[in-house]
Amino acid sequence: MYMNSGNTRYLPDILFLFVFLPLFLTVVYFTSLNSAFILHTDDYTIFTIYATNFAHFDYNHFMSNLLSYMVIILLIFIFFRIFGLCERKNFYLNLLTIFIIAPFGISLFSLLIYDMDKILGFSGIVSSLLGYFTASFVTYTYKKADINLNRTILFLFPVIFFNLSILSLIRYGLIENTGLDLLLIFILSIYLLDEAKIDIIKIYHSFKNNNLVNSNFKNIPFYWYAIATVLFFFTFTIGLWLILFPEKVLNNGNITNIQGHYIGFMIGTLTPILTYNLKVYIKKLTQLN
Repeated sequence: MYMNSGNTRYLPDILFLFVFLPLFLTVVYFTSLNSAFILHTDDYTIFTIYATNFAHFDYNHFMSNLLSYMVIILLIFIFFRIFGLCERKNFYLNLLTIFIIAPFGISLFSLLIYDMDKILGFSGIVSSLLGYFTASFVTYTYKKADINLNRTILFLFPVIFFNLSILSLIRYGLIENTGLDLLLIFILSIYLLDEAKIDIIKIYHSFKNNNLVNSNFKNIPFYWYAIATVLFFFTFTIGLWLILFPEKVLNNGNITNIQGHYIGFMIGTLTPILTYNLKVYIKKLTQLN
């Protein structure tokens, strides 16, 4: 009975996330839209700044981004829709925010720091979705554990971006003397752990007392847990490393926009927190009126 009602309930989500968006990317790549969408750094418009995030260099570039999207969006779908960790309205509000803000942020940042003929690719948005999943999972945990989300998390993002940037320089041998950078990362990590230790203890006790578990979990078939577990560990081990630290910086003459990935990741990470605080602010204004 659960699956019959579930199939109907989730059909709009499945059509949008797993059919419409992949189909849109496919149509763009295999038609003249791909070349029309590309941002050329010597001649660009507001449209190409946005649309270039949906264009690709070649088939391998297209397929790697499409497969990465399918893995991450399936993980998001299972946790936020099947497991119910996020209300449907909030879920699509966050996705809409990402698909509006991330393309502009990634392209504009790339224009500032890279000296390339053209900038394109869906990988920045994929990174945004990965950041969105990470932050939403943490947000859910913090709310269930009754922890002030703003107190510990907001200052964390510039530190994460700094660490990712330094680690990428180390990974690709762009820094010869990495001792000072590694020391800074170590100091910042110790500081973060010291700041977060009270929260970690509260989360542990909430988990121990079963407060973090959604009451609807008992109605969910076991295979969803199995799929979610495999996807979760794959994404945050192999997948995360490949997205944020790809094996090749230069591929067929095209530079992988690693910093663009990080900007996308940070935008996705901030999105659920910003939308949550915006809703709280609007609610307070409504009550005052």
